[in-house]
Amino acid sequence: MAKIGAPIWYDGFSPVSFPRLERDAAVDICIIGGGIAGVTAAYLLSGKGLRVALIEKDALASGATGATTAILSSVLDTDMSDLLSLYGEERARVIIASHTEAISQIEHAIEKESLECDFVRCPAFLYASDSSQRESLESELIAGQKLGYDISRAEKPLGMRHFGALEVKSLGKFHPLKYLYGLARAAKRGGVQIYEKTEATALDGEGPIHVRTNRGTISARYVFVATYEPFTKPFSLYFKKAFYVSYMLAGSIRKGALPEGTYEDFANPYTYFRIDAGKDADRIILGGADHRADLPIKPAKNYKALEDHARRIFAGIDYSFKTKWRGPILEPIDALAYIGQFGNRYTYVAFGFSGNGMTYGTLSAKMFADHALGNGSPYTGIYDPSRIPGFKDLFVKGRDYVGELFGGAVKNALTH
Repeated sequence: MAKIGAPIWYDGFSPVSFPRLERDAAVDICIIGGGIAGVTAAYLLSGKGLRVALIEKDALASGATGATTAILSSVLDTDMSDLLSLYGEERARVIIASHTEAISQIEHAIEKESLECDFVRCPAFLYASDSSQRESLESELIAGQKLGYDISRAEKPLGMRHFGALEVKSLGKFHPLKYLYGLARAAKRGGVQIYEKTEATALDGEGPIHVRTNRGTISARYVFVATYEPFTKPFSLYFKKAFYVSYMLAGSIRKGALPEGTYEDFANPYTYFRIDAGKDADRIILGGADHRADLPIKPAKNYKALEDHARRIFAGIDYSFKTKWRGPILEPIDALAYIGQFGNRYTYVAFGFSGNGMTYGTLSAKMFADHALGNGSPYTGIYDPSRIPGFKDLFVKGRDYVGELFGGAVKNALTH
């Protein structure tokens, strides 16, 4: 029986701590939020001759980053066929390229800083977990080939019960805490000031912007609000997002039972997992059973839904789960994250990362760093926080959310 506890990334890992802010400060750039987006931005801006400060209200990675399954993928939560329909081939290819570049950015930082964070390039397998998903599999193969993915029918047996599978080559996975703290140490060496237990409470002014905190005020030319949602909760962004919860189980599975990689089915809500090669047994991290955070669903029912899924697809394979946890997901209403200037040219926001937090976080950090350094980004228009979604965007994502509601939360709530 799996026990509720901290995410598996904390097993055998002891995070280092950083000091609190002790006095008012003046910097060129203030980054608010110590997750993947904030720490990556601090790293990218270190050693550039700028005064950079990062503040985090708790500890680094204590929010969504620490609860992730740390899958690195350019395959978005939005189906490839829907992405093609919503944005057209040219624009959809640019969206995919932004995530592909984010994975390469992570890989480059790992190599440059010699980070030991269990990074592996691996395939992503998209599988039909029941016969009703075969049609989705076929449409995704056609759309994926049109969009330029290195995608094909799975070439090797997956060792699990399924009704067809696709393979997308050369994506990845890693240990998020080892990576993030490695970047933080590198950023600190590059002159970045990092403060924990320092909570931003308000922003005011423009040139400089005053970041009010529970520990003092930081004045900065540029501010990157890299929190899970903008902590100021601006009304104009309120209806552009929805809060969800995702559930995770982690444990071991017979060595070699499944190819190392990441896996995702075509259900709604979908189920996803990763297989990490081990010495005597492989590790499995299984997630899904997502639902809106404002629904009164008992977590036990969602964990049971994941366990039932595992029993179906891993029939005849020795496996066991030892720990479970849940994490937040912030869904944008039109399939893409919100990244860019907000309010004025000196304030930058990034949120609505859906199920692609590791790549979106890295992408948004690079976009902000380019903005602060006076460089352009080819992705500015695509992820603009002020964009107005069209009817088609709202229809497609609304259909997905209704499917998640009745396919997950309602079904689990009615299951005894």
